[in-house]
Amino acid sequence: MVTSLIAFCLLSLVVTNNACSILVPTDGSLYIANVQLLNQQYPDSVLLTFARTPSNTLTFPSDPSITVPTTTVDNGPWCKVMNVLNGDVGDVVECADYAPLVRDWTSVDVNANTEDVQCYDNCDGASATCTILQSGRITFSIADVPYLNSQIQCLSTDPTDNALLGVIWFDIGSTLYIKFASDDDVVGVQSDLSTTPPAVTLLSVAAAGDWSSMTTWFDTLSTGVYSTVSVLQRELPCCLCDGYTLLQYSVTSDPSGDYDEILTLDAVGFNGGFVDSVTQRAIKWGPYGQSVRVYDLSGTGSLTTLEPDLCPGYVDCLMSPCLNAECPYDANARCVEDYCGACTARWFCGSVEITDLCSSTSVTWNNNPINCPTTEEPTTEEPTTEEPTTSEEFESTTGAGTTEEPTTSD
Repeated sequence: MVTSLIAFCLLSLVVTNNACSILVPTDGSLYIANVQLLNQQYPDSVLLTFARTPSNTLTFPSDPSITVPTTTVDNGPWCKVMNVLNGDVGDVVECADYAPLVRDWTSVDVNANTEDVQCYDNCDGASATCTILQSGRITFSIADVPYLNSQIQCLSTDPTDNALLGVIWFDIGSTLYIKFASDDDVVGVQSDLSTTPPAVTLLSVAAAGDWSSMTTWFDTLSTGVYSTVSVLQRELPCCLCDGYTLLQYSVTSDPSGDYDEILTLDAVGFNGGFVDSVTQRAIKWGPYGQSVRVYDLSGTGSLTTLEPDLCPGYVDCLMSPCLNAECPYDANARCVEDYCGACTARWFCGSVEITDLCSSTSVTWNNNPINCPTTEEPTTEEPTTEEPTTSEEFESTTGAGTTEEPTTSD
């Protein structure tokens, strides 16, 4: 079992949809460290905390007759207020000034009715017996839960002697939903605990939408519920990044009459993330990432990727950082000017940044696995080359003062 678990975890790292690899960021890269909600004065804004990874000394060849002032690079952290509708940000603000305005993300419901579900095959070709532990330590069994993949014959007539079935279960309102690993359909359980034994009503439920993450590979995986925004938080197996995925659910009647209900799940489009029931949004940012993903939970189901300007301030350079600059790693590497915080020469092979390799003293011409093309390739993303205004502008946005004063409620 341990061997197969390790093999699954290693395999899961290369799965495109559910897994991820956390890349080591390039030296001197800006990244989003945290996203925080703000109070009702800022309904469509969040507070971004961002920083810069430690960098090598940023120097470039220059004319010896010209004195170039040394720029000390600040690695932050800094804060900006970002509009979640379009990704617009203002100038750098003092993080501490906005601390009183920060509010918490929504937590999963803590008043779920069910604490545990265990099901066994009845071996009658049609049903299973499920033992349900409700909150308040009330335990009861249902002997005829529909189970289409039931075996025809088992070694024992006592269901609890047979193999424990893999099931997914979660509460939505007063209904407990149970899905067997090998069945496409779902069973709804409504119970009246005021009677002894509890009166139980079983519902036939069609599973619609995206149930790909609702697997039963491991029966210890949990499913939490954000009932105010109709969202499930499904735990993911071991090595899948972020640990869980979010799915929005809807429960409707079946117009065909074949089922009592239809339970539809729609993935929000990313693993991990946080839920805000006040503005009805799910928001995700990644380790060392430069973007924020926003999913609308109000009914549109739209997913937006925002790429805010993280530069704390631009500087004015006496010459281009790429002037006379060379990359010892590969002579065909392409130099891109970056004026954010310092006069920086950044190097690319196509869309792959190799600045660290170009600045490393241990790199030789014989150690070149990338082999940059001799012709320039288009890139999908590269640092800004916006010309700065003045060096004073950079100082004003990174100094002790702020360019935007938060307002507080009385």
